[in-house]
Amino acid sequence: AGSVRQLDPQIAADRNLQIFLYELGSTNKNDASICDQRSLFEFFDSKDLPYNPFLKVFPNINEVINFCDQWSDRSKHDALNYEIDGVVIKVHNFELRKRMGFTAKTAKYAVAFKFPAEQKYTKLLEVQYQVGRTGAITPVAILEPVDIAGSTVARATLHNQDEINRKGVKIGDTIIIHKAGDIIPEVLEPIISFRSGTESEIFVPTMCPECGKDVDTSETIYRCQNTACPARHRERLYYFANSLKIDGLGPSTIDSLLELNLLHSPADLWRLSPQDLALVPLFKEKRIFKLLDTLETRKTMTLSELFTSLGIRLVGSENAKILSDYFRQLYGEASLSMILEVLTSEPLAIKQLSDLDGVGSKVAESFFAFISSEIGLDLLNDFSKIGITLHWPLQNTAEGTFSGIKFLITGSFSGVSREELKKKISDQGGKILSSVSKNVDILVAGEKAGSKLKKCEELEIEIWDEKKLIEQLRLNPSSQLEMQEAQESLF
Repeated sequence: AGSVRQLDPQIAADRNLQIFLYELGSTNKNDASICDQRSLFEFFDSKDLPYNPFLKVFPNINEVINFCDQWSDRSKHDALNYEIDGVVIKVHNFELRKRMGFTAKTAKYAVAFKFPAEQKYTKLLEVQYQVGRTGAITPVAILEPVDIAGSTVARATLHNQDEINRKGVKIGDTIIIHKAGDIIPEVLEPIISFRSGTESEIFVPTMCPECGKDVDTSETIYRCQNTACPARHRERLYYFANSLKIDGLGPSTIDSLLELNLLHSPADLWRLSPQDLALVPLFKEKRIFKLLDTLETRKTMTLSELFTSLGIRLVGSENAKILSDYFRQLYGEASLSMILEVLTSEPLAIKQLSDLDGVGSKVAESFFAFISSEIGLDLLNDFSKIGITLHWPLQNTAEGTFSGIKFLITGSFSGVSREELKKKISDQGGKILSSVSKNVDILVAGEKAGSKLKKCEELEIEIWDEKKLIEQLRLNPSSQLEMQEAQESLF
């Protein structure tokens, strides 16, 4: 990614970058003969598209494990003309992949086996401190540059004061480092026998290195409490632009806008004029109007996108969706100005937010603290003034056998995937919850159900197995056939 994202495209061209293709997009060629990874590669080959021919298909997991063990020997990597950090293991059949589905971030049908990380030793020269958008202060080790796992490393995270104390690292130490997952440089330990007596202790500061304000040291991660801290402000803007996928608004552009005193809050992005952007280095007419067009497009967003982009501590995209749905229940498909009016006159109770499935007390407290604060309300008001409009996505209004019933699904199922079960329940008007609470009406428990089953038994929640759920589903004949075929296909 770093090679491609160059301001001068000639730099990327000179590096002779190459690619292996592994997937087809969902809107690409629809051909029943492309049913697994091997047939997809055969299709790529017929079209002279680049793919990695190093594909192995195994009949059982033991052979997969043996293969991974063999390739853990780094001497085997010499046969390749590119760096690798592990083996990706996937279910071969595409239909099975589709049925297994995805979580919010990962594919359930694939896993990466990472090789043991290469280790090198180098000198820890000094420690610098980064302040994040939530105020978290992270100590960063500045190292004598060393080549490891295909790149030159000169910085590595030290995480926090507890981790520094545990490892016993000092400034001036000769240390052992590796890349965690062959990606993130990490300090493992000091080489004590190399010490000369001139090394010095490392202490995470109790005053913010950016704004000089007091730091909260009550948690493992020290945090600057100053919401107006310049570093926190800068990081929040980075996060906002990235969250809303505003192309052309990377960290360097934001830094330039801050230096030019053109950016004081995220809402100021929509106040930028062509004349303002012309002052930013490397911004010419085409780039200026491309960014302005993108900003105009992003002026309409869902409430969950807005909540996510604010960078509130502990509130990620999934929590933001739950909170957005809650606002919708309270106020309907309201405008941002209407929501603001209610927030200022009827502050949300933390207890109400804590009861939302998937939120919890810590997330609720963090969200409430921001949304009811002067800074939070001013920012939302600013968004309303510059014309941010809310788009409300269509809701599932299905009515059926399970209308109004709240389900929790846990464990594995022999005939169908969890995703299929969730869809069948939703199609019949049921609601799917993600954690155990008194709000759960029915737990559907598969094999290896674990702690959720035990908690539901303690709460005397009704429990169904896979067979009972299928019996209870009032499906039309075609849906019944789909379910039967799904169950039989594995046998």
